[in-house]
Amino acid sequence: MNDEQLQLLTQLGISQAELAQFELLIGALLVATVVALVATPWLARRKQLNRGFWILMVLLFGPLALLAILFVPAKQSSAEPQP
Repeated sequence: MNDEQLQLLTQLGISQAELAQFELLIGALLVATVVALVATPWLARRKQLNRGFWILMVLLFGPLALLAILFVPAKQSSAEPQP
């Protein structure tokens, strides 16, 4: 980061430590989203849910979609008798 950028950050009241924390947070969110992008369709397939829908949910809501799919009940297969 050059001096001009550091001066702009200082004018905005942002320290280099705060910027480093922000970068760490963004990196962690990106990693969590990639994990969700892999795990959510896998769980959807195991629960016999629409994988395309759940991939879209990850793209829209990130890791929250992984939490949501954990609470969605598995779809019953049509071979099982309905009560």
